[in-house]
Amino acid sequence: MIKLFRHIRKSLIEKNQTGRYFKYAIGEIILVVIGILIALQINNWNEFQKLKQSETAILLDLKEELKNNFEIANGSVENNLINTRACIRIDSIIKTNKLTSNLNTLDSLFIILGNISSFKPERSITDQMINSGKLEIISNTNLKSLITNWVTELERSENDVKYTVDNYTMNLMPYLMKHFPLSNGDTIKKNFPSFIPMYASKSNLKTDFSKLNLLEFENNIWHHKHNIDYLIRRDMKLSLLVKPILEEINKSLKTLNAND
Repeated sequence: MIKLFRHIRKSLIEKNQTGRYFKYAIGEIILVVIGILIALQINNWNEFQKLKQSETAILLDLKEELKNNFEIANGSVENNLINTRACIRIDSIIKTNKLTSNLNTLDSLFIILGNISSFKPERSITDQMINSGKLEIISNTNLKSLITNWVTELERSENDVKYTVDNYTMNLMPYLMKHFPLSNGDTIKKNFPSFIPMYASKSNLKTDFSKLNLLEFENNIWHHKHNIDYLIRRDMKLSLLVKPILEEINKSLKTLNAND
């Protein structure tokens, strides 16, 4: 093609057709410019398609991760509700002052108190997206805002769990160990593998209820329940945050598919 254009220009010059030569040269330049613009348009279209494919892949992975986290958060809520119900049951025994007639019940309830469910979300896709800067690929600005808020709430929740567990291990557990034979719980543990040996009999040591400060006992149980309730509210909040994110992801995926 280049040789053909060169031959035409040479022929026009040899024939001293200067006017036609300049017109042809201008036309040739215009054709070159048009060709460059078309090439740029094709390149831009290809880049746009690559971005769409990347965004779609990220959104599909994020959608799956969030659906799993929704289930994990709800499971954490259910487990901690069992814990807070145990606190209420213990509190009712304290209020009726029927401790001696409910020793077996207390043994089983004390085991439940230590079963603190901490929401441990899947974060690999979210963290990869944030750390690699791929969040900017997402074209839905509302979705980007929701994801940023989600990450912030996850980081806050980690401190909440640590505080509750620390309170249990440093306050409630030492109190119970001081006043109750907690080894009794080993005789009634459930859902443990059969190959793990358990205590065969309960402790011969008894609680001296005449020296037990019921107000202190009640307050320790209340404080534990208060912290567990906070975790429940927090996990319910995280669970509720997932729904609008999933809705925006579905909207974005629908838009991306419609533009194919």
